[in-house]
Amino acid sequence: MQTKLSHNRIWLVLGLILQGYFTYAAILLLRDPKLISAKGLFAGGLFVTASVGLIHLIVRLWSSSWDLTLSDTHLVAVHQFLRTRHDIPWSSVVSVEMAPPSFLAWGAARRFTRIVTADGQRLLIAPHLDRYAELLDQLRTRATNCRVFRPQIVLPAK
Repeated sequence: MQTKLSHNRIWLVLGLILQGYFTYAAILLLRDPKLISAKGLFAGGLFVTASVGLIHLIVRLWSSSWDLTLSDTHLVAVHQFLRTRHDIPWSSVVSVEMAPPSFLAWGAARRFTRIVTADGQRLLIAPHLDRYAELLDQLRTRATNCRVFRPQIVLPAK
């Protein structure tokens, strides 16, 4: 039995669009000398902070863009943009845990889940993945050599 799981690409596209707007705002700040005032510097500081956080989020979303297929013997991961394919035997999964929080998101309720294999390969999985709970159930039952199982738990919506 094979089950295909997909990831929403819309978040990555929206992040790239917002980054374009932030870049345009930075160009305006640099071109207009009147904006170099206390208010302009404060807005520039906010811009830099938001840009760094947004760039980090875009990198996280890029790293977690996997199409996952669950089979009886393997977890097959294909990157949505690079089309690289990883066939991971269930027995080689050694850890399923929450990834460290993103920059500027230390208190975030949702974090990414990281799957680590015996050969050191790491897959970043977003908790808003379609059928994420099914993926966690399959990992819990099939990954027999998994020593650490602390994924991001997503409660069902009411």
